[in-house]
Amino acid sequence: MSRIGSRTWRVLALALIASGAARADDEEGLPEPLSEAASAPVATAAPIRTPRLYVGASIGEGFAFAGLGASLSPGIEAGAILGARGRLQPFLGIQYAGFHTTRTASDPAFPEGYRWELALSTLTVAPGLRVRILPWQERLSPELSAGPVFALSEAVVSGEALGAAFPETRQTRAAGGGFVSGGIVGRLGPGQLEGHVTLSALWLDGDLTGPVLLPTVTPAIGYRVSR
Repeated sequence: MSRIGSRTWRVLALALIASGAARADDEEGLPEPLSEAASAPVATAAPIRTPRLYVGASIGEGFAFAGLGASLSPGIEAGAILGARGRLQPFLGIQYAGFHTTRTASDPAFPEGYRWELALSTLTVAPGLRVRILPWQERLSPELSAGPVFALSEAVVSGEALGAAFPETRQTRAAGGGFVSGGIVGRLGPGQLEGHVTLSALWLDGDLTGPVLLPTVTPAIGYRVSR
């Protein structure tokens, strides 16, 4: 083999060796950035923490079925939020309502008839259980609640006949009953805005009212703050 051919083979051999070394360096360098990307932490949204306690207030309009008309009905409540998903909420609610009606009647003793008024106010205490249909983490959710009702009722009767007023009669009685409620709640600001409709029934048994069942429908809106 000539001297030129020998030199050419040496140059080719060195070139092949250098090319193989460079390719090996390239292949060794590939996994490092890939592994770094794989091991890099992925940014995720912080989970919504389920609170444990809440307080709330509401305002509604109660409509009594017994001919007592409508009444503004404010209320407050406090409760607990159970479970990681926050779907069970036992609570205690307090609500006030004041109904009023005026009637006329006839009597042999009063040929021209007489007029009487009944004012009935109730202060109710209602322990209940609310079931949230969707987990606490959802922005909107339907909810249902139910429970017993314990009330303190006051009835005031007054009237007049032949231009003369009757003496006012007042009576306070305890009453009991129950309620069911349904509505929807959604997160708004630091708390939750709610809208619901409640059907309640009280059994009254007094000298002025007589034994009577007082059903009431109350649509209301409210706001709850939890922590």
